[in-house]
Amino acid sequence: MAEKQRPVPGDFYRRDPDKLYQIITVAQDVDDGGYKVVYQALTGEFPVYTEPMERFLAETNRVRPRKSAGTYEPGRQDQGMQTAGAQAPGMQASESMKTNGQESGDIREDIHQTLSEDPEEGTVNPRLLEFLDASTNQEKLDILQKIRREIDDKLMDDLAMSMDLTLNGKDVQQKYKELQNCLLTYIKYESVRR
Repeated sequence: MAEKQRPVPGDFYRRDPDKLYQIITVAQDVDDGGYKVVYQALTGEFPVYTEPMERFLAETNRVRPRKSAGTYEPGRQDQGMQTAGAQAPGMQASESMKTNGQESGDIREDIHQTLSEDPEEGTVNPRLLEFLDASTNQEKLDILQKIRREIDDKLMDDLAMSMDLTLNGKDVQQKYKELQNCLLTYIKYESVRR
């Protein structure tokens, strides 16, 4: 298989028009030495899957930011894949992870569209989407305070997961305080750096 087709962490792929996945990493199987793609569905409960690379690439299409030049064609390299080809699998960040705000926004729109159009998995909580759309930690804190009375345990876990946090609280109120304190800490040190 050509090195240029190797997925890199952060890339987005579609299997069907309504199924969007994000690459977590590419791993090598200890037993047979083959490469496996580790990826996460961006719908439902966000399950994580692993699949042989050849099969994954045969059944999916890479999603590129709308603002970038051209569309993905098998056999065509883009800058993120050229860079990743020189590195070990999973060791280089993809171009999609380094995009500017506009391109990231386009990918975010794609994800929101996919999440909101998936009738089988139910609807995504609009409060979670509002939190995800916030561009600063201060905006996230404001939204968190605004929706305080509407937060349930699942939403609290989703909010924390969106920030790569694990909350240890036993109930919603304790988790709320933990998330609020994390956001306040982030805000404190963001303003010190400026």
